[in-house]
Amino acid sequence: MGTEQLLGFEPPELSFPFELDKQLSCSMRLLNKTENHVAFKLLTTNPKKYGVRPRIGILAPGSACDITVTMRAVKEAPQNMRCKDKFMIQSAVASPDATKEDALNMFNRDAGHVFQESKLRVVYSNPTVEAPAMENPNPNGPEMRKLLDIQPSKLQFPLSLNKELSSSLQLSNVTDNHVAFRISASPKYLVQPKVGIILPQSTCDITVRMQAQNKVLSEMQSEDKFLIQSVTLSAGTTTEDNIADAVFDGARFPIEEREMQVVYIPKQENKSADVAELILRGIVVSLLGLVSCYLMKQTLSLIWSLAMVGTMLMFKMIKKLVSDSVEDWIVKTLLYIFMHLLFGRKENIHLSRG
Repeated sequence: MGTEQLLGFEPPELSFPFELDKQLSCSMRLLNKTENHVAFKLLTTNPKKYGVRPRIGILAPGSACDITVTMRAVKEAPQNMRCKDKFMIQSAVASPDATKEDALNMFNRDAGHVFQESKLRVVYSNPTVEAPAMENPNPNGPEMRKLLDIQPSKLQFPLSLNKELSSSLQLSNVTDNHVAFRISASPKYLVQPKVGIILPQSTCDITVRMQAQNKVLSEMQSEDKFLIQSVTLSAGTTTEDNIADAVFDGARFPIEEREMQVVYIPKQENKSADVAELILRGIVVSLLGLVSCYLMKQTLSLIWSLAMVGTMLMFKMIKKLVSDSVEDWIVKTLLYIFMHLLFGRKENIHLSRG
């Protein structure tokens, strides 16, 4: 192995834009500068204060890996804004078929294993000063190609109180390889699916549900973020393979990480739906009116028929009870009343008594 440096790293120190009572994060990139597979492991003098992702892994020849370091919120500023914490990067040559478990055993000095160590110090920077963009530490090496295209760029929820909300996003595999993904979020979000494999040049739809909120957030702003990790899988991997955390923690290829912000938007009224509802109501009212008119027509015909039958029966009863002269007078009187009601005018009918 000699004294050849196995891994290069950028930047040379971990710089956090210092702010009180706020979780801070920064990133670094490891680059395998050799023609061998190289295992790595990150250590810190204050493991309770920092979270490292991934902490251990294996890099293929000429490949790179982005490391995210998260620092817990600090209650008070240190003296002179100086930090005594340090990080160590351990690296060792690994076999092409080495696994995460193999990598864990490579850094046991008591077992006689040989590995390299590089140290980084932690510094605090002014949060108002924007750090320069990190460039590819090996311009002549392989380009870090984007694995997934994520749409939309932000997760938008139409905020409504006391109601479960949902949003969606689409992951598109823009490579010619199988790509595994993993989505991490706050417990108040339900992600389906949160882990899986996307075939080459294909897509996967993700549904995100948020628990019901009982109060409106200040200025409709959310500090929640989603972390989407993706990694290229070995040839021959199928969608039936079980994707676990070990795939990412012991990944042999660089892990791509993207953060997505959660945005609340006012609930938009669906005017087209309101117009459609009004039209539907108008149709229903019109149908009810037609049915009512039809029933009324049928009812009036029935009433008219019953009235005529009743009138005929009444005439027969009168004929049996009274004399012919009285019957003639009654008939003429009823006929006069009927003509007056029906035509609204008087007929020249002479009433006479016998």
